[in-house]
Formats: sequence, C-alpha cells, structure tokens
Amino acid sequence: MPPVLLLLLAAAAGLALTGRGRALTLRSGRRRGRAPGAAPALAGPAPVAAPAGGGTWRAAGSRVVISDELALALDELAAVVGGEIVVTSGYRDAAAQARAMIEKVRQGGPTELRIYGDRAAVAALLALPLDEAAWTAQIAAWEAVGRRLSRHQTGRGVDIRTRDIAPARVRQIETAARALGWNTLLEGIPPHLHLER
Repeated sequence: MPPVLLLLLAAAAGLALTGRGRALTLRSGRRRGRAPGAAPALAGPAPVAAPAGGGTWRAAGSRVVISDELALALDELAAVVGGEIVVTSGYRDAAAQARAMIEKVRQGGPTELRIYGDRAAVAALLALPLDEAAWTAQIAAWEAVGRRLSRHQTGRGVDIRTRDIAPARVRQIETAARALGWNTLLEGIPPHLHLER
C-alpha cells in the first residue's frame, strides 16, 4: 500500500504512524508491520481481525513478537477455526529462549527439554548452572554462528495457549494448523500448542 494512502487511512482511523520507518499494517486490532529485513513486528494485546468473518487471534501481552508472515498465517488459521486464538510466545531472542527453557526445567525437570532436537546443545546447557545469564550467554554464542535451538529464535514459531480451552478445541486448532502447513507439537509445561513453519 502506498505510504500516502497509509497516512490517510491511519489519520482517518485515528492511528499514529510512529516507529523507526516501519510500515503500518492496518487491521482492526492495530498491529505494527515491519520493513523487509527488520526485526519481527510487535503484535500487541489487541485482537487482530481474521479475514472473511472467521475468528481472531491476539498476542497475550505486549512483549509477544510476531513476524508479518506468521501474522498472516495466524489470520488464516483463525478464519478457519473461528473464535479466538491466544498467542503466548513468538520470536525469542537468546534471553527469552533461555528463560523459556529454564522454566521448563524448573516446572518439569530436565527431561522436558527432550523436545529440542539438538541433544548436544541441551546437554551443554544442562551442564551449566540453572542461571538465566549463563544460559543466555551460551545460546547467544550459538546464535552468532547460526546454531538455533528453536524456530522461535528465527521468528518462525508461535505458541498457542491451551490451558483454558477444551481438549476438543485444541484438537480442532491443531488439525486445522496441520492442514494449513504448520508443524505442531502439543506441550504440557507450560500448556500450549507449538506451531512452526
């Protein structure tokens, strides 16, 4: 959309165009877009309308970061399943990845990290003290050489809240996500459905 038209639409909707040169994606839930090559856009807690009268999705908090590509895929998923989908995690930097992994260990023990395919990396982290700074430093060092533990670290993974929805609804979302090309993993600690592309 041309910048002039975006400015007019934003003004008409009462939205402010702010942010370091980022494009604005106009949707009913106000979500900032991103320029190509920029960090993933921040999706705030407001609901984002899905296409054609389907459902909606929203970020669980202002710190959940969703790439534009996955935002469109979530729009599509919400349109198929209807109702509301709550995204609890999106892009993670090294510190956020460390926090997520440490929380799994604290709540369920080291075996909770078996979901990560890089067994050597998991073993190396578990050899460190259960300390966020130590884990963050190690994960950041791996990121610097292109080694990632999760699709969250590349902006290609999201977690959908499941703790407060019926099992049938979880299955519905999981089935629809797979049909739309997502890889899925139902996790118990904390309860969520992991989706990745």
